[in-house]
Amino acid sequence: MRYDRFDFLMNLTNTRNTELGKALVFDSSYISKIRTGQRKPPQNSDFTEQASGFLAKKLIQGYQLRAASDAICPGEPLPEDRGELAALICSWLMENPENDDSGVRNILQEISAIPEIAKKVAKGLKSAREISPARTVSWGTYFYYGDEGKREAILRFLTELASKPYTGELLFYSDEDLSWLIDDVDFSAKWAVLILKLMDCGAKIRIIHNVRRNINDLFLAVKKWLPLYSTGGIEPYYYPLIHDGIFHRSLFIAPGVGALVSSSVTDHTDGMANILTFDEDAIDAFVTEFENFFGLCRPLMRIFRNSDRAECIRFVREFVSDKNAAILCADPASSPSDIPGLCSVISKENGGSVITFGSPVSVAFAIEEQNISDAFFQYLQRVTPRGTNTSKILDRILRNL
Repeated sequence: MRYDRFDFLMNLTNTRNTELGKALVFDSSYISKIRTGQRKPPQNSDFTEQASGFLAKKLIQGYQLRAASDAICPGEPLPEDRGELAALICSWLMENPENDDSGVRNILQEISAIPEIAKKVAKGLKSAREISPARTVSWGTYFYYGDEGKREAILRFLTELASKPYTGELLFYSDEDLSWLIDDVDFSAKWAVLILKLMDCGAKIRIIHNVRRNINDLFLAVKKWLPLYSTGGIEPYYYPLIHDGIFHRSLFIAPGVGALVSSSVTDHTDGMANILTFDEDAIDAFVTEFENFFGLCRPLMRIFRNSDRAECIRFVREFVSDKNAAILCADPASSPSDIPGLCSVISKENGGSVITFGSPVSVAFAIEEQNISDAFFQYLQRVTPRGTNTSKILDRILRNL
């Protein structure tokens, strides 16, 4: 099953994991893992067929039908018969993903949509400014259990920070199962609003991303954070080596104020303890733990905004002057990617990619993580016409910076 397509239909129909799980008599946490690509539907099961039938019945509104039609059968109407529609959805979900460019294409489309994303972020900030979080008791240590407990603890933690308001640096890391975040739509919305409120007050986020995932999962993670990346309020990093995949850890820390920490084994978070503490000594110890880990990490990407243009030009010149093979693609809208609004994509064979948007450039992303950079390089090999004059392309890119 194409998990990215399944997740698209779940979001389009506003279907919760618990709702689908109840209808199909299926574990909702397993559905959550299918949506993120962490798990595949069980072999010898009719999950895909049953899920397709359920989702077909929920495509009712005009905007849902239009979006589904554009994705599943561009230029053609969807079948009116629900049985035929379910069969079409099932076939679409089961299409062979071999040589699929969706991860690269989606992130390029996301970057090209930055003006619209900025509007959504601004709207979210407006909503965030209107809330006045009630101050909680910020002392002592508290214990919460399981995913529901983690949600309660996180909301209490962020609410306390937003009520101050907190304007320092936030330290985030988690390689635990993310069902606590994506299984509850209402919680996700509250979480996003509180994060936006903190950033609007001046808080910055230093986050270590978990890249122990397949390439589509990496793109999904980057895509989710991309709107906030473009504000310049987040510094993303990653740990380059392999974890054991057995023990997992989460650290959400506001130095000097509070910390929320938890641990789990494999994907089992049910009943696990989440510790929210406002004890100064404990907070300092968790900050030290985070910084020790951070010392082993590397930047996931660098973000250049309009005010960083001179630095961006220097970076691009140094990047392309390296002797390793590079592929440059200016105005990708003229290529099979058909993505408007992008100025250029530059990718190196030995790792590293630079994506610029706008003319002159308003935002540039320099991606340093090897797997993501390799995916861009392979993508450009397919969409860039042979015989392209790279020196002319580079001149165009530098003129636009």
